[in-house]
Amino acid sequence: MIMYFIEKLIISSTSEGMQLEIKQKNENLISNNPDCELKEELETGTKVYLNKERGMKIDFIRVINSLYELGFAVDENGKKAMKKDVFIAFGKALNIDLSNYSTDLSSSLSDGTSMKKHLKIFEDMLEVMKRTFNLA
Repeated sequence: MIMYFIEKLIISSTSEGMQLEIKQKNENLISNNPDCELKEELETGTKVYLNKERGMKIDFIRVINSLYELGFAVDENGKKAMKKDVFIAFGKALNIDLSNYSTDLSSSLSDGTSMKKHLKIFEDMLEVMKRTFNLA
């Protein structure tokens, strides 16, 4: 269980090289412990997946991009993390490839999608927070 927690903590703030090293450690842990309860998580990331419903991926990218721009993600030294590393970490957490986040964002901006549609996820989030705090 400790190995799993450390993996998640490090993946969220390191380079791809370190991720590969951690994956190798996980593979060794699995091969040495065939009955390991965390085998699926160690092999794939987590048991949590991004909803495949239409629009969910781009909305998720919009939210993560906004959080990144607000300074929510830092590296192990407390400096602003590289955006690609942030998307790799979130992708791993939800078992989805987000390496083309920039292309996805650009496409949604250039394909005629209205600004209202770009902002809808944030309006929805505001409504959820209002309900959560009984402000609606």
